[in-house]
Parts: sequence; C-alpha cells; structure tokens
Amino acid sequence: MLNSINELKDLTEQHTEWRGRCLNLIASENLTSKPVQWYLTSDFGHRYNTFYDDPMKRNYLGNKYIALVETKARETAQKLFRCQFAELRPLAGEMAGNAVILGLTEEGDTVLETGENFGGQEICSRLISASLLKKSLNVEYLAYDPRTSDLDIEKNIHDSEILAEARKVEIHHVPSFEEEFNKGHLQTEVTIYTKKGHTYSGFGQIPLSEGKKGLDEKQLNRKFKKLAALVIDPIGVEKIIDLIDNLEKLQDIRKLMRMLRGI
Repeated sequence: MLNSINELKDLTEQHTEWRGRCLNLIASENLTSKPVQWYLTSDFGHRYNTFYDDPMKRNYLGNKYIALVETKARETAQKLFRCQFAELRPLAGEMAGNAVILGLTEEGDTVLETGENFGGQEICSRLISASLLKKSLNVEYLAYDPRTSDLDIEKNIHDSEILAEARKVEIHHVPSFEEEFNKGHLQTEVTIYTKKGHTYSGFGQIPLSEGKKGLDEKQLNRKFKKLAALVIDPIGVEKIIDLIDNLEKLQDIRKLMRMLRGI
C-alpha cells in the first residue's frame, strides 16, 4: 500500500523519467508533449461525454465545449487523412478493428486476414474466440511465403474469388495490399480493410491513398466491385493536438529525411 502521497509522486516521476530515456517501439506509447498532457489532465478528463453519431448531440449535459473540440478534431482528422469519415473514440486499435468487423460482416461471412506469423494481429481470430461469437465468422489466412515474407498474390486472389461466391470476403490488415491486388484481376465483391494509422507521421504520407498509386476512383471501381479502406488506429484528439503542436518542427524533420536519403 502507499504510505504517503509523496510515494505516489515519486513513483510517477520515476516512471516519467525512465520512459523518457527509453526507445518506445509501440506507436501508441510514444511520449506526449507538454501541451497534450495539459489537455489530458484538464476537466475534460472526467466528464461523461458519450454520444451516438453527432458529437453535438450528447447523452449528458455540461459537454458544450467537449462537443466542439470533438467536432473540430473529427474534421481535422478527415482533412489530414483525406477521408469522408473519421472516428476518434476507440481507445485501442483492437477495439476499432472489432467495430469495423462487426459493422461490415454478417453471421457466417468469411474473413481472409493475415496470420500472427506474418505480423498480423488476428483480430478476427481473437474475436471469434469468445463463446458467443464462435460461429459468427469463418476465418481464413492470407497465403504467404514464410521464407521471404512475400504474399502469394495469385493464390490470395484465387481464394478470394472462391470464398466470395458464397459470402462476402474481408481482406484485412495488410499495408499496401491494395497495390498488389491492383496487379491482379479480382472480379468479385470484396471489402478491403487496412490498418494504416501507425504509418501516419503528420507529413508526407496519405495513408488511405497508399497502395492505389496511378489509379483514380473509376479505375478502382473497375478493379473492385466494392472497396472500403478504413483506418482503424485511433489518433485521438490528443494526437491531433500533438501534430498541430509539432508543425513547426516539420521543416527540421524534412531536412533530416533528405539527409538520410542521401546517405
């Protein structure tokens, strides 16, 4: 048990100092800036701020300014990612992934996803491990060469065609997978779901467009009868604030990137 408030203070300071010296390899555990820390410890942090769809229509009173922040944050995310919809409420990638899977599939649908040995999170496999959801999805794994970690595109397209004859197929969690499929001739209705939040640094990349270079929307529709590319990693209000707070540093980052490319 804690003997005093000072012990709690000391442990917190030790943790902060320790993590400040570490190389944080998990994107969601990067250090936050002082401005972000201030927002997270403000009065916003302990208000019931739930809403269904429209941030301005709240389930609780006293959320006027929280609603404005969340509305502006959503608009900022849509602009940064160049997407039509943005959802910032999920607290983790797996929660967001579950929402996407449950929202886009019906009982008995087949999902084609990356296995753990190929770097996948196996969101669907874990989802159906719950007893109530065991029969909700059929989960198959993308074919790949374990020696080279290359996807077997032709086999995956073939499997997708076969599986889609009976049910909708969800191809999931493969960065730049669409680009490879552009080289094939997938002719069935498939929903492609990719996880790209961790690849976004605030400059340079356009996650939802990566893997579709050289193809406009009409060309894409000819390749895929149905295409849904969803970013499932929540960047959250604090991440957007962090991006805005660090915009002044981007010039230095660009200089560094140019220097590294020249090495």
